[in-house]
Amino acid sequence: MRKVAVVGCGPIGLTTACMIQEKLHNVQVIIYTENESPNTTGDISAGFWTPVYTENTPIEHVMRWSRRTLKHLIELWKSGKANETGLSLVPVLMLSEEPNFSVPEWSKIAIGYTELSPEDIQTYCVEFQKNFKGGFTYISFTWEPSIFLPYLKKKFLEKGGIVVHKRIDDINQLSHFDVIVYCTGLDAKYLLHDEKLYPVRGQLQRVSAPWLFQVIFDSECYIIPNINCVILGGTKQKNDYETIIREDDKNNIVKRCTNLEPSLKESILIKDMVGLRPCRTETRLELEILNLNEKHLPIIYNYGHGGSGVTFSYGCAWEACDLVNDALNIINAKNKSKL
Repeated sequence: MRKVAVVGCGPIGLTTACMIQEKLHNVQVIIYTENESPNTTGDISAGFWTPVYTENTPIEHVMRWSRRTLKHLIELWKSGKANETGLSLVPVLMLSEEPNFSVPEWSKIAIGYTELSPEDIQTYCVEFQKNFKGGFTYISFTWEPSIFLPYLKKKFLEKGGIVVHKRIDDINQLSHFDVIVYCTGLDAKYLLHDEKLYPVRGQLQRVSAPWLFQVIFDSECYIIPNINCVILGGTKQKNDYETIIREDDKNNIVKRCTNLEPSLKESILIKDMVGLRPCRTETRLELEILNLNEKHLPIIYNYGHGGSGVTFSYGCAWEACDLVNDALNIINAKNKSKL
């Protein structure tokens, strides 16, 4: 039996580990992680399906990964597993004050996408007292990591997976595996010396406002309902590593969101949170063969998803699994050539 190590247990690592289990046979998958749910960066997020902060990742990759994840979410929804997997179907209103606003390419794969008319835009300008230049509506999902990560972990363990709580600081610690898959998010900056990675600090607020059901985005803030709370955000502070709550950011979030949705003045604060989005100049998903101690060791990199971790998760896991299969085929071919 071949052994595959997956480093990381957030939305990317856990979906990848489960995918390898599901698609490949005669493979033992072991996850190595320092943190797991509820202590991953993903747990802080709203789990909202929408491609954001993707930098220079080719749009064809963005759309392919996002489309496959969306297809999976639709299948979960139709199968009746929405409750146990933390899945909600939500209407979305996106508004922009950008002077050169244009509809994003990924809108072509969104459910029920409709561009707002000039008359609609003017109505929202009056309603929200802002100078919007464009916008659109569509239907999306929230797939809450704090619910679906424990769900996936349970499935992973039931199928014979192993989770080892251990920080990996050196690739040599895992050199006895047949394949290693790095899903380490921002930690890859230090573990793999990847200088293309950088944090984008996100501060948000979770409040109780059970009367809100619609996602609203504008150029300055967002309001995203989850099952047991509503998430108000947020900040996009590049190369900022500070994870303490900043009062100025907190006040700005409350001000901007209540201006957009006045009923939030009646909401009850649950908690303020900060996370560091693992952004990269381009999301990395590739196979590399390293020569390590006279051994050809296949490494799959699957990290740098920015604010699109949940949106890309299933799509990237699918392709990472294909790369694991390619790596195992390379190993088998090399072994046969030695006979």
